[in-house]
Amino acid sequence: MLLRHAMRAVSRTRVCTVRHLSAADTVTVSVHEAQSTTAQALRMIGWDDEAADVQAEIMTAAELCGNNQGLVKMFNPSLMAPQPGAGKPVVERETA
Repeated sequence: MLLRHAMRAVSRTRVCTVRHLSAADTVTVSVHEAQSTTAQALRMIGWDDEAADVQAEIMTAAELCGNNQGLVKMFNPSLMAPQPGAGKPVVERETA
């Protein structure tokens, strides 16, 4: 639910500004470009298509909400690489 609200805000702004260093190091890209570039980088380090798309959406939405712990990690994508042998989460038991 929170992600949907954040993505509504994303669709209204359409621009993602990454500010982590000085004003001279500020980069402004479209939200679509930020998401697609991030998803592509995640795929290159071992994420599957679905997980990369979802993670890129989360990281971009967080950036737009002022959380600077997402897209900055893409300066060194290996920080986001899956652990060797890691699998996708599975539901073992669903409760009502």
